Amino acid sequence: KTAGVKAEEVINGCFCCNYNQFAEAIQLLEEKEKPDIIFAESVGSCTDLVAAIARPLAKFSPGITVVISVFADAQLLYSLITGNASFMDEHVRYLYKKQLEEADILVVNKVDLVHDVELKKVKEQIEADFPGKTVLYQNSLDENSVRSWVLSLMRFELSTDRITLDLDYDLYAKGEAILGWLDQRIVIATKDNSASSVARELMLKIYSDIRKANYPIAHLKFLCDDGTKKSKISYTAMDGISKEVFLVDNRTNKISVLLNARIQVDASILEQLVSEAILQITQQTGCKIEVDKKAAFQPAYPRPVHRMG
Repeated sequence: KTAGVKAEEVINGCFCCNYNQFAEAIQLLEEKEKPDIIFAESVGSCTDLVAAIARPLAKFSPGITVVISVFADAQLLYSLITGNASFMDEHVRYLYKKQLEEADILVVNKVDLVHDVELKKVKEQIEADFPGKTVLYQNSLDENSVRSWVLSLMRFELSTDRITLDLDYDLYAKGEAILGWLDQRIVIATKDNSASSVARELMLKIYSDIRKANYPIAHLKFLCDDGTKKSKISYTAMDGISKEVFLVDNRTNKISVLLNARIQVDASILEQLVSEAILQITQQTGCKIEVDKKAAFQPAYPRPVHRMG
């Protein structure tokens, strides 16, 4: 939506458990926009998409071809291979590996952030674990690299014997439930055109407090909007801030910040941490900070509308 691309949204959970809403959104886009391609981004902890999405769509909307791309952080893959990913619970690892297994196209992303030796190790492991799978090694900040992925989608030939995951739903549910979910819209207002600066302080405070508490980060995303410019900051499971950083630096009295977080902690604890960070920054700066929309929860047991083998 930020880029002016027509979009629909499936709310309150994943595509699988909200299939009817998902199918209606697809139909609406088809009728209104008549697109060649629809990008559908599931929640990050979702899997079993062949059985719960691809096969049902093939049955009920046979004109649509579904190609499942799974994006995997190159640094995270390397840490898993070398046994240094101590931040991830075993149930989350189970879910993560099932996502890799299910991919039609596996995109090893952020290759610009790993050394050649590390990337070589990742390639060797991926080739050993997934022989014959289509694998791309991508820097998503590079336009040509992204174009290669899109062309791969358009050229991909689906197998007639597409495999449905052998998935233990109890383990899957535990992996999802471990990750607390927090969405908030935060509005910052100042009198001295320092709203952007306050937003930076708040985002860094939230990130720092999560790290100090040793809560593993699946993702922590902020989308800032000062009315004229929109920009994104993204923190991931690996240390530090990602290169996908475009800070709003305009001098302005008002800025809104959309916060989207998946953190390995109870959602109520995460919500309290953010509330305390907001209070502290408010006291330090004397500005006004309000939360006008929020949702905090642990995902429920996944119960897909369809599961076709």
